[in-house]
Amino acid sequence: MKITIGPDQAGKRVDRILQEICSDISRSQIQKQFFDMGLVRIGDKTLTKHYRVKSGDVIDAQEIASRVLAHDGSARGVEVAPAILFEHDAYIVLNKPSGLLVHPTAQSQEYTVVDFLLSYYPPIKKVGDDPLRPGIVHRLDKDASGVMVAAKTQEAFDVLKKQFKLRQVKKEYLVLVYGEMPRSEGDITFSLGRSRHSPRIAAKSSVGSRHAETHYVLEEHFSRYSLVRVTPRTGRTHQIRVHFFAYDHPVVGDPIYVPKKIKTLTNTRLMLHATRLGFYDEKNQWQEYVCPPGKDFEAVLELLRTVR
Repeated sequence: MKITIGPDQAGKRVDRILQEICSDISRSQIQKQFFDMGLVRIGDKTLTKHYRVKSGDVIDAQEIASRVLAHDGSARGVEVAPAILFEHDAYIVLNKPSGLLVHPTAQSQEYTVVDFLLSYYPPIKKVGDDPLRPGIVHRLDKDASGVMVAAKTQEAFDVLKKQFKLRQVKKEYLVLVYGEMPRSEGDITFSLGRSRHSPRIAAKSSVGSRHAETHYVLEEHFSRYSLVRVTPRTGRTHQIRVHFFAYDHPVVGDPIYVPKKIKTLTNTRLMLHATRLGFYDEKNQWQEYVCPPGKDFEAVLELLRTVR
């Protein structure tokens, strides 16, 4: 994406120019997502937010284009794009950031992992069984982060989708929850289904409930918080979040499953990160990928370590 500055824009700060283009986000978000990462340039010169543009300047924002535009070129707001952890001829392994939807929904047309995939690898549009979710064989919640895989070929899609259905995929998460876990290891097992009050929220013992099982191991204790390593043995909607909520240990930063009586950490993302994903590839070879938590997750843990 190239931005050519006209006479009427000369003298304005470059961050204001970007805000005019990306009107859905604040200047502070633009600073964090664009300038702090060195993505805004004129030629070989990396710009700061204070740079005042001149008529005829051509700002090279190519590296942020996938964060601003959907594959059809329509503006959708800006999200941090997923990072590529590994790429194979048949699949691509990503680190999805917190706040990024995996695919478009009826309620939202914001930028998604699907938009990133279509921009990065256009042939993926023919992969899968749903044109709105090309290459997508599983999901992470919008506010969760971590490792996920997308298929680049139909063969890989079919192989991976079958494994997720049969629970043959290895999944592991790091989760920060409220309260001190009473045991160092345990299982949470009860059925989950759609809430009678909302079609989007999973609930215990609701109509159409299905068996759900979550195993956890305590990693670290803090004052009033616990860091647990979680292995879901089933894959129900919001399973980890609902299971810990039901046991009075809701996930920190959860916008849905945290009781109002709990004193929350302010301005904290959902503290749920997918750290490990293992599966068999299309040649029946076991593959396993690890994705440590990002700085936003670690920053919360470091804060808790200083006050315990």
